[in-house]
Parts: sequence; C-alpha cells; structure tokens
Amino acid sequence: MPSNTVSSWKSPWEFKRSNPFFLGPEAGLHAYYCFDPYVERLLLNKIPKDQFEGNVLHRIHSSEITRDWLESKLLTLDLFATNDSYLVIQADGLSSDAKEWLLENEVPKDLYFILSFGKNAKFVTELSKKQAGHYFSIQAPPFWKMSDYLQFLCDELAVPLSYQALNWLLESVPNETADFVNALKLIKLNFSSPANTSIEEISRVILAARFDSFKLASLYARKEKQAFYRELLAGELVPTELIKFFGFMQGHLFKMLDTSYLNYMKKGKRPSSYDKEILVHTKKWTGEELKKSMRHFSQLQILAKGNKDQLADELRLAYFNCF
Repeated sequence: MPSNTVSSWKSPWEFKRSNPFFLGPEAGLHAYYCFDPYVERLLLNKIPKDQFEGNVLHRIHSSEITRDWLESKLLTLDLFATNDSYLVIQADGLSSDAKEWLLENEVPKDLYFILSFGKNAKFVTELSKKQAGHYFSIQAPPFWKMSDYLQFLCDELAVPLSYQALNWLLESVPNETADFVNALKLIKLNFSSPANTSIEEISRVILAARFDSFKLASLYARKEKQAFYRELLAGELVPTELIKFFGFMQGHLFKMLDTSYLNYMKKGKRPSSYDKEILVHTKKWTGEELKKSMRHFSQLQILAKGNKDQLADELRLAYFNCF
C-alpha cells in the first residue's frame, strides 16, 4: 500500500530477501535511494517484464524532466493515451522546478513513475512527507559485513566460491563493488567450476589481470617515477587501456589523499594488502603533491582520449624530467 514512510534497508541482500521483485505489485509513485549503481542494476533486473503495461519501462535521464514534461506525461492523459511507465535515472539531478511539481501533484495510480537516487535519500524523505507512494532506501553494508556483501555479489553473478577463495578475495582485492565485480567476472570467464577451483589458480588469474596497473601504481606511490614512466613507455600505448589506467591512478591517489578514508581504515576495518600499501605510501607525500599528480593524470587521460602522439610526447617528457 502507498504510504508516507521510507523503508530503510541496511544491505542489498536484506532488501532483496523482503523484496524479491524489487518493486511491489502496485503502480503509482516509487522513489528510492541505492548506494551503488551496479547493485541497483542487479536489483532492477529482478522486476518481471510483464509488470508494466505493454511490458515497457521507459528509462529517462533527470535532465529531461521538466514541468512541461511532467504535465504532459502524468496529467494530460487523454482517451487514446497509454499508461506508460517511467524510470527516472540519476534523479538527484532533477531541477528545483521539477521537484516542486512533484511535491505539489499526485502521480496517477495506473502507471509506474519511479525516481532513482544515487547520492542521498534527502528528497525521497521530503517527497514521502508530501505524497503517498512507495519509498525505500538501500544503504551500503558496513565494513564488517564485507564477507556477506561479496557473497551477495557471488550469488547475483552466479559465481560460487569456496570459503577459502572468498577470504582470499577479501584480503587481496580492494573492498569496492567495482573491484569485486571485475574479479568475479574474471573468475567466471576463466573457470567452468569456480567453487572447485583452488586459490592458487584464482590468484594467478586475478593478479595477472591486476599486475600492470597495481604494480605501476605502487611504483608511482613509492615515488619511483623513473621506473614508472619507463615501464609505461615500454608497453604498447593502447588508448582505451590508458584511459582506464589514468582514471585508476586518479582514484588511487585520491585514496592516498583522503585522510577520512585512512582514519576509517585505522579504526578497525581489517585492511586488504592494497589498503596496507595505501597506508604506507601516503606518508611519503604531501597533500599538494598528490593533488598535482592527480591533475597530471587527469591531463594524460584527456590526451589518451584524443591525441596519441601528444600523449606519447608528454609521457617521454615526464620520464626525462625524472633524471
């Protein structure tokens, strides 16, 4: 039944247990917050295709939602109109005008109008106080639940792992959704029976895929820049791979800069080997040095998207500046 309360779930698996099809069977206004876009996509895939009229759910970006759009799609339904359903992605970006309209007008009960928020649940709560609807919030699991979180992702991606392999991943891979998912996809791609695969075999595949990026990041973090650029230039400069790598380097350096993240690690979370390196290497840098390096990799990433020759020149120049 529609209500004016926001249901809060402390983890995606707890939410899934009570909401196996993501949305309830009743149409109308739905608004939710989910802490991670990949997890959200996994849960959205649980919705039966025949839940919407014509088996269609239109996905629309929040930037396209205006007062005129809302009135034409939700208020001025004529005799020949269909009850199309809509999922508004990145609803955090809704204009103040669109938000005001939603606070003042009821959504028809014979279609699904779904608002997806990924930054916070502030407007979900505000809307729930004004309009009856279906509201919920899916929070990130706490750090002491990372084992359960990884198991949830294993189940969703159909990658069964032994207890030992699960623990190895927790220790060896950054405890982030993207890193977990990438590792599980590699395992699924390389092994027909992951549950019966040894840790040695799994580690070989994961570390081989991570080796270049993490080795290079470690060199740079230790301020061994000459070796870093030499190894980078020794390989083939494939733009798509470099774009991803330079983005990774910005994230890596940001973690070294983010003292709140480091303090959080020190307060009790069991650090992975990656986290331990972060803690050690950050002591070698000042905040300004890290910011300067982040800007450097941002510029390299832009060059990788458009000018391979200029990128190669910039990398060579950076290498020679190390002498």
